[in-house]
Amino acid sequence: MIKQIETMDREYLSGDHQRARSILKEEIALLETSRVVHPRRQAAALFMASGRLYVLEKRLGASAASELAFVKVRYWDLRRYELAGAITEQGLAEYISLTCQRSVKTSHSGSNQNQPV
Repeated sequence: MIKQIETMDREYLSGDHQRARSILKEEIALLETSRVVHPRRQAAALFMASGRLYVLEKRLGASAASELAFVKVRYWDLRRYELAGAITEQGLAEYISLTCQRSVKTSHSGSNQNQPV
C-alpha cells in the first residue's frame, strides 16, 4: 500500500490540476479504508492529503469542495492528537488554532515547487 501511495504522490506532483484532484481523492479513499496502516500514521497521512486537497480546491475556486476538505483537515488533525494520547493544553491550543491559512502553510511544508497545490 505504501508503494501505491508513493506512486500516487508522484502522479499528483506531475499531473494537471484535474488529475491532481482525482489522485488526492483516490489517495484519501484508500487511506480511509486501510486496515494495514497504523492509525496514527493513517491520521497524519489523511491530515496532509486532505490539506493538499483543500488548497487545490481553493485555488480552483471550488468553495464548497474546499470547505468540505477543510472539515476533514480539522477532523484528521483532531484524530492525530487523540491517537497520540491525552490531549495537552498545548495540543488543544494548536488544534483550536488551525485555520485555513495555517492549513495552507502545513500543506506546503516540505513540498517542492512542482507541486500542483
